Amino acid sequence: MKSMTVIGTTGMMLVILMGAVAAAQNPAAPLTWKNYADTRDRVLPTAKEKGWQEIPWRSDLLSAAAEATKKDMPLLIWAMNGDPLGCT
Repeated sequence: MKSMTVIGTTGMMLVILMGAVAAAQNPAAPLTWKNYADTRDRVLPTAKEKGWQEIPWRSDLLSAAAEATKKDMPLLIWAMNGDPLGCT
């Protein structure tokens, strides 16, 4: 068990080191007004990436089940630890 912890710790340190080396070799260009629009457009999600926001999600299981039954539609149940709407 201890060897797995050492391997995990060593692996994590290797990943961090590789990231630092990559960042040093390819430093980010400073943000200026000339490159602002291009940088903003690369960072913000596209309309396709935001498509999930158009789905009429429901947070109440019983009313969602009743609506799905009424409309003869499938019901997706997303279960996770925490609130999927970020209301924790």
